[in-house]
Amino acid sequence: MTGPLEGIKVIDVSAVVSGPLAAMILGDQGADVLKVEPPKIGEVVRLPNFERGGLTSLFINCNRNKRGVTLDLSKPEGIDIMHRLIEETDVFIQNWRPGAAERMGLGAETLRRINPNLIYCSISGFGATGPYSDQRVYDPIIQGLTGHAGIQMSPDFPIPDLVRNIVADKSTSYTAAQAITAALFARDRGAGGQLIEVPMIDASLAFFWPDGMIKHTLEDSADLLGKSLYETYRLWHTQDGQIIYFVASQVEHEGLFRALDHPEWIDDPRRVARGGSRMLPDLDAPAGATTRRCRPGRHLRSRHRRQHQWRERRRPGGPPAHLLLRSEPAGLRGLRSSPPARDGPARRGRRPLHAPSRGVRPRDPLDHP
Repeated sequence: MTGPLEGIKVIDVSAVVSGPLAAMILGDQGADVLKVEPPKIGEVVRLPNFERGGLTSLFINCNRNKRGVTLDLSKPEGIDIMHRLIEETDVFIQNWRPGAAERMGLGAETLRRINPNLIYCSISGFGATGPYSDQRVYDPIIQGLTGHAGIQMSPDFPIPDLVRNIVADKSTSYTAAQAITAALFARDRGAGGQLIEVPMIDASLAFFWPDGMIKHTLEDSADLLGKSLYETYRLWHTQDGQIIYFVASQVEHEGLFRALDHPEWIDDPRRVARGGSRMLPDLDAPAGATTRRCRPGRHLRSRHRRQHQWRERRRPGGPPAHLLLRSEPAGLRGLRSSPPARDGPARRGRRPLHAPSRGVRPRDPLDHP
């Protein structure tokens, strides 16, 4: 076992994604993670949905590199066993609704009395206090409350929509994992145990904020010129599908115009924005453009070329561009892991970090309970 968290013991009693994924990240970094599930069915993502050999895809994707045990925490015997485990545990992760852990005898105060050096991480939807604190919540609800759904509008179909993956859950997981490692670092410096509370609504909003709030960060900004990224992101239609490209510099604009067979647009005064800049990501309606023939977006759509033909026209210095992949979008960087079940192998993405021999690197999936 290698990794910077080697020797750190984690107990994961969470379910679904927000907690399990955070614990899996710690396991990928070398921690010894013990996943605790209720008897019989186990946690909910074990229910058959893309299942083979007793394991589902979502369970595999959020629970690799963990050991497993079943424990009935609704009975005093189960709580007693957990208390004994806590004595030698470094990190405890739960994502129950506020108050549930305390009623079970597994609240932060109780467990930190048993082990003062414990890092206790509590993940919830809306936090421990407030009018919504006791409400059940799922990813799409948080998306709607933090702006993610409100900006998912294509210029072609300006209707709000959900992000089609659990961005709120996953941003919460990564926030929790980073906070836990920071708490472990502080403990190593003598700070002792820590209580970490990670409300999904706060983590999701923090993830959304840097670019999602460009238009609203500065107060009294109604008279300020500019565009947010979500107003410029779009797909462009070709003869046989869609292509994605984006320009963010003068060089890339010039490369785009050349790819469109219109190098004369480089010096077109209608394409000069305030201050002489031509860095205009809204290519369908650049500053000063008054005629339809001056719009690169329309020009791209009108060309009788296919996706691969546009891609082949990329030139050095031109804009980043690629085809839209509709199936197995991670296939370009995917790989096959060792079989986690006897009925066949399972895919996983490439390691997100590359580091020296004792750095951060995912291990092969362990056998799950």
